Amino acid sequence: MYKNLSALLAATGLSPCVWVFDNDGTLYQQSHEASMLVEVLMDQFFAVQMGLSMEEAADFRRELRRLHSTKFTYHAVNADPRFDLAAFSEATYGAVNPKDFGLAYDPLVVNLIQRLRKTAARLYVLTNNPRLFALRTTHAQGLSGLFHDVFGIDEMHFDFKPSPGGFAPILARHPAAHPSEIVIVEDNYANCVAAADLGWTTVWLTPFLGGETPPHYAISSLV
Repeated sequence: MYKNLSALLAATGLSPCVWVFDNDGTLYQQSHEASMLVEVLMDQFFAVQMGLSMEEAADFRRELRRLHSTKFTYHAVNADPRFDLAAFSEATYGAVNPKDFGLAYDPLVVNLIQRLRKTAARLYVLTNNPRLFALRTTHAQGLSGLFHDVFGIDEMHFDFKPSPGGFAPILARHPAAHPSEIVIVEDNYANCVAAADLGWTTVWLTPFLGGETPPHYAISSLV
């Protein structure tokens, strides 16, 4: 395991044509508080739309997921004809303030991505969350404009990682790229394994290995 991505690059000379970064838990430390803030905004949305109290709205949110057989409220709203997904996204993921869960400009991460951007590689964010949320969090970190594109669950057509369809936006953008020339940095082990099955080179971000063996590389911290 390497200390961080810079140490990995120095030791291996890894120089792909495409870099893919997960967002939550990779570009920044995942926060339970962020999820709670989004859930409150979701409940506010349902309270207004359905004429419910906040407590009733929370129950409605859970029932909506059960109705559509998913653990993700965003997916349930997409499947439900009563709601407009764009309006829901703007009122929830688009309304959350990253500063409220401690996310701020990160010069170390900015420097890392800037250095990668100066190479010939293309840089992308690939997240199971909505693209709008990734745009807000990367902006808060000072990363706006440093990635060539950001792909979220909408761009995956709701076929999220680790399903092969979750990686499709990158493959569509670079159909001629040799799979090993695509490097993905991920904090989710299952997503790393799925990417490795596609032939991608994987960098698993994890504080400790436990009993799992990384398909390729592992780092304990991004920076």
